[in-house]
Amino acid sequence: MLYAEEQAHNKARLIIWALSNTHWQTISATNQLNMCSFVSGHYSAAQYVEQYKFVMSPPYFVKFHTFDNQQDLVNFDIEHSCQIYYFDQTTSALNIEQIVSHAKQRGLLTIGNGEKFLTKQGDISLISKGQTLQLKVNDSENSQQFKIKALYSMPIKF
Repeated sequence: MLYAEEQAHNKARLIIWALSNTHWQTISATNQLNMCSFVSGHYSAAQYVEQYKFVMSPPYFVKFHTFDNQQDLVNFDIEHSCQIYYFDQTTSALNIEQIVSHAKQRGLLTIGNGEKFLTKQGDISLISKGQTLQLKVNDSENSQQFKIKALYSMPIKF
């Protein structure tokens, strides 16, 4: 249990770091981006990301919304619009291709877990290998809405 909690904290740090290195074109009139997280279980990085008071993905502040039901996330997106999606370890393995595909069509940022998430056309993936956590960017994906700065491999040991 301690291992899972520590890993979730480390993933949260990497997500914040990735968001701060993603620069957006003008897409929001409200000066904020909505990050919508689809999570399952007690130890999700999304729950720790929400503890950060002020997170920027330049030039916008990021507001966090967490969902444990895929339909609730879709409904929120229809009503309020998500610009960033995060899928935790469990939900990254679910049938999320439709959400990711819809996000890609709109030029939005998707963050998930595992090598497989990158093959589903996700933008950024957190990959655990043994006691190391790495952040990988899908180089084949380009968006007119945002630009991910060159992220150098930053493995975290835990």
